[in-house]
Amino acid sequence: MPRTCHPRFTVLICLSLVLSSAFASAATPPRGAYHLPNGDILALTTFDGALRFFMQNGRTGSLVNVNEGAFVGSEPGMGMAEPTHTLLATDTELTFNWEGKDHALTQIPLSEKDYQFNSGGQTLRGRLLAPSTGSYRGIVILVHGSENYSALDNNFLQYLLAANDLAVFVYDKRGTGGSQGKYTHDIPTLAADVVAAINFVDSLPEAQAQTILLAGFSQGGWVAPMAAVQSDKVRALLLGYGPAVSLYEEDRWGYAYWLQEEGYSAEDLAKADQLFALLKDMQTRGRPDRWKELKALIDQYKNERWYQEGLPGTDSSLAALTDTPVPLTLMYWWTSLFGLERFVDYDPASVLAQLDTPSYWLFAGEDASMPTEASIKNLKALSDSGLPMAYKVYPDTSHGIVKFEPGRGRERPFISYQPGYFDDMIRWLQEQATTADSLEN
Repeated sequence: MPRTCHPRFTVLICLSLVLSSAFASAATPPRGAYHLPNGDILALTTFDGALRFFMQNGRTGSLVNVNEGAFVGSEPGMGMAEPTHTLLATDTELTFNWEGKDHALTQIPLSEKDYQFNSGGQTLRGRLLAPSTGSYRGIVILVHGSENYSALDNNFLQYLLAANDLAVFVYDKRGTGGSQGKYTHDIPTLAADVVAAINFVDSLPEAQAQTILLAGFSQGGWVAPMAAVQSDKVRALLLGYGPAVSLYEEDRWGYAYWLQEEGYSAEDLAKADQLFALLKDMQTRGRPDRWKELKALIDQYKNERWYQEGLPGTDSSLAALTDTPVPLTLMYWWTSLFGLERFVDYDPASVLAQLDTPSYWLFAGEDASMPTEASIKNLKALSDSGLPMAYKVYPDTSHGIVKFEPGRGRERPFISYQPGYFDDMIRWLQEQATTADSLEN
C-alpha cells in the first residue's frame, strides 16, 4: 500500500450549490461529470495541482492549460508521449478532442452541499454530491487510502459515482485539505472519523430513508470494516485493493514481492525477514534497545546482492531504513536520544470476523504493495464460515487496479485503470442500495 484508510456532531456550515452547464470562467472548466455524445462518462478534476480527466471506461490523462480556455494533454502509458488531447472551453460549451475527433461534453447536473462536522474534537470538511434531481439509489461514503491531500479537491470517484444515480459523501481526512487535526495512519482514529461521517450523513434531512454504503480503498480496506462493525447504519461496503492481512504482513510484502519476482532465493528472503522482524520489534517497543543487533545484521548483509539491489526502492519500511542517506551512526545517536516512532501492528482478523455486513473486495492480480493472495485466503475462510464476503481479482493489474506495460520490471509504466473496474464498482453499489430498498419496503 502506498505510504504512497465519534457519534456527536455539530453542523457548522452548510453551503448549497447546483452546478449548471454555463461556465463561470472560460479559462477554467468546472470540475464535475460530463457525458460524451456516445454516452460515455468523463470526470474532470484537479490532481496534484493539474487538471486531469478520468473516463468510466478506465482511460485517464493530464490536461495542461496553454491558453485561455485551451488545455492539451496526453496518455503516455498508451504510447502517446506527445499531446494528443485538446480541451477547449468557452463561456457556454466544452469540446474535447480525443483520438482525432471533437466531442461536445455535456455537463451532468449535480448538486453540491459543503459541510463541516465534528469528530473527536476536530472539525472535518465534507461534501455531499448528488444528482440534482434529488433522486438517487443510496449514499456512498468514500473512505480514504493513505493519501495526504484533499479528497474534496482531488477525488474523481465522487463525480463518477454521482453521475450514476448514487449520492456521495466525501471528506478531507484529518490533517488534510480543509480538515483539522494531525494527519495520521492510526486505524482506530481514522475509523472513528468514518463513524462520525456515517452519523453525520444519517442526520441530514436529504439522507432520511436512504441506504448508506461505504467504499474504502487501499488503507481504507482496514478502516472501512472497523467503522462498519462499530455502526449499525451501514448496509454494505466495497473495498478496492485493500488489505485483509495485518499491517506487518502488508509492510513485509513490499520487499517480499520483488525479491520473489526477481528470482532471489528463499535464503535471501529469510535474511530480509530477519532484518525486518528486528526492525519491527524495535519500533513496537518504541526505543532502539536492539540497535546494535540491527547494525550488526546490516554489516553482515550489506554487501550481498539482495540487500544492495533487491531491497532499494521497494514499498516497505525496511527499504526506507536501508535506502536512507543518513549515516547509521547518526541514526543510532538520534534514536538513542529521542527513541523511535511507535509501530502498532494492526491486525484486522478480529474485526473481519465480526463483519456481517455484505462486503465486496476488488483486488489487483500483481499488487506489489499489498498481498492479494494472502488477503483472499483470509476472506475465503471467513466466507466459508458464513460471513457475506465476496471478491474479484483483476489479473495483470497493480495497486489501484491499474494496467501497466509488461516487461519493464519495477518501472511498470501506467497505462490506464482496468476496463470494467469502475463499472463493476458502480453496479455492485447500485445493487446493494436497491436490495436494501426492497428489504425495507
